[in-house]
Amino acid sequence: MRVLWITNGPIAIHRKQLGIASFQSGGWLDAAFELIRNNADLEIGLASVFSCQSILRHESEGVKMYVVPDDLKGGLYRYNKDGNLRIWKEIVSEFKPDLIHVWGTEMAHSLCALRANPDIPAVVYLQGLMAQISNHSHSGISLLTKLRYTTIRDIIENKGIHFNYPFEKKRAKIEEEIIQRANNVILENEWSANNCLAISNNCRIFRSLLPINKRFADYYWKYEETTPFSIFTVAGGYPIKGHHILLKALSIIKKVYPDVRLIIPGYNPVNDDSGMRKFFPHGYTKYFKSLIKKYDLTNNIQYVGKISADEMAKYMSQSRVFVMPSAIENHSSTLIEAMMVGAPCISSFVGGVIDYLDNGVNGFLYRYDEPETLAGLIIKLFEDKQISETIGNNALISSRKERLSINLNDDFVRAYKEIVK
Repeated sequence: MRVLWITNGPIAIHRKQLGIASFQSGGWLDAAFELIRNNADLEIGLASVFSCQSILRHESEGVKMYVVPDDLKGGLYRYNKDGNLRIWKEIVSEFKPDLIHVWGTEMAHSLCALRANPDIPAVVYLQGLMAQISNHSHSGISLLTKLRYTTIRDIIENKGIHFNYPFEKKRAKIEEEIIQRANNVILENEWSANNCLAISNNCRIFRSLLPINKRFADYYWKYEETTPFSIFTVAGGYPIKGHHILLKALSIIKKVYPDVRLIIPGYNPVNDDSGMRKFFPHGYTKYFKSLIKKYDLTNNIQYVGKISADEMAKYMSQSRVFVMPSAIENHSSTLIEAMMVGAPCISSFVGGVIDYLDNGVNGFLYRYDEPETLAGLIIKLFEDKQISETIGNNALISSRKERLSINLNDDFVRAYKEIVK
């Protein structure tokens, strides 16, 4: 069976061919590809968008790969444009897949591919849910704050802390059509299943757990080897990741532990003085900086940039606590990675997290927009070694038992065969 994977960006094997660095996020997609690529019953092709002038074709290790120009207007791929429809028709005609597998509903080029090839069966692996993201992306930020920190750049780009809602609603409509056209989804929890069935009540649901890079199972969190009063979190830079709530919690913790340190992977908006960002920052960056100044947190925050899976695991194993503060998540691969390392984890009560994090057993949950509760839980783990070790050990056992036993070949091939049949 020939299956064309359509991803939001080139995955690791493809980026190597393009000579560009790997993304920090999306490591689970690389893990999924490595688990399934050698299945004798499948031939997987890869297609995605990237900055280029025309279709780029590559082949490596028997894998055919395609890159399509990222033709954007207003931040969205022009999925109605005749030229783009022709491109996706050409790629599918060339690869001749029995099935199109769309990874995620976040990007409009996937809709373009489905519109161009309505006769090819399709399935969507659900990554995030744009409808829910649009509903929750500004939770914890008041209208007055949005207006106060809206910048010229936000207005010019018609996006940002105040304008993002209409943009996300457009993406939610695109997601709706992607799910309705495919009418087959692969997902891992009841929360995402309910959301898909609300969009298409006859949508076929297939289950498969998110694969996690096995490198995280090579690391073990040990209390004695952690840095006191240190917190590791997810990458952020925009409201949905909840860093503004985490900063408010940090200000409370600092009153008790002045040396508390928050370690953040990924892009650093605070010290980014490059080009347009210096004079025309986004509103959320401006708001984030104002919170750092208000609570005097400059010396309590450490950005570590884009890091590898090994480096992520190392930071998780050396930090006293891991916090996932997002306003909405489907599954949060970073949280699962931290649990696999055995770090004591705290997560906002969102999306499908409750399917694998049992409050008070292998982690702690709190309401997303309550920094006081979050601060209290962090302090509790700072001060109680026994609870930290118990929670962390339970997280390690439950997550490794579940994630390391995933048989993606069985899950995906079963779904593929059923859909094509």
